[in-house]
Amino acid sequence: MSRALDPDSPIVVGALGGSGTRVLGDILIGAGVHLGGNLNTANDSVTATVLFNRPRWERTATAEELEAVFHRLRRFLLRRDVSLSDHWALARAALRPGHTEGVRRRVRYARRVVREKGPGSATSWGWKEPNSHIFVPALAGIFPGLRFIYLARHPLDMAFSTNLNQLRNWGGRYGVEAGDDVDDLARGQLDLWIAATRDACAVGPALLGSRFLHLRFDDLVDQPRATVDRVVDFIGTPVAETDRDRLAGLPREPKTRGRHRDRDVSLFRSDQLDAVAELWGEI
Repeated sequence: MSRALDPDSPIVVGALGGSGTRVLGDILIGAGVHLGGNLNTANDSVTATVLFNRPRWERTATAEELEAVFHRLRRFLLRRDVSLSDHWALARAALRPGHTEGVRRRVRYARRVVREKGPGSATSWGWKEPNSHIFVPALAGIFPGLRFIYLARHPLDMAFSTNLNQLRNWGGRYGVEAGDDVDDLARGQLDLWIAATRDACAVGPALLGSRFLHLRFDDLVDQPRATVDRVVDFIGTPVAETDRDRLAGLPREPKTRGRHRDRDVSLFRSDQLDAVAELWGEI
């Protein structure tokens, strides 16, 4: 007999944007996890994006407001007891983004909520939205069975990323500021990686224990089968050996991997490089 889906036990993926979570989403979906129906090309739940990826709102949101948002997200993803007020709340969140994406795209995301079809026969559910890591303390209190995967990519590759959305939207939350100079942006990106990774890897294990999994994108590429096994065993969904082999074939090495090797890393401060060695290992 297959087990029933537990609405209090989502599997959630968080990371800094550009960390390679797309393939992790593919793996979870391939393992039978329902990540929602309203997804973008990176497998992010854009229903989740509209509801909580709002930096200005997050600064002042109360515990009650956070709980209301994540309960609403659960209703949308599971298609259970979704009310007219839920749709109004989604529309209001789209119109007040406080985010670099702007209103037009977020309204389009909100209108696509009709794609949420529910989990069907799936016995596991959750969502992938990179900024979920910011909300681990709230999520741990709201969902007793929460399992959280934090995916990290090489910090110096992230420092030279052209994806500046995280820095512009959430840098202030971590006290990270950066000018428009190319070197300043790279230092700001690295400061953000250090702060976010340090926070996630302290808060996650403290609140969730074994229900927090810290993965490296590089391991997905270099040791795909062993890393897929870690993910599948972590989520607790039965997956046949042949299917694990198939999932292990999904990770591909991106052209941007190792981009820091062609850049001058002497622009980084010594305290930044010390933090990289602490959190990632020697460069």
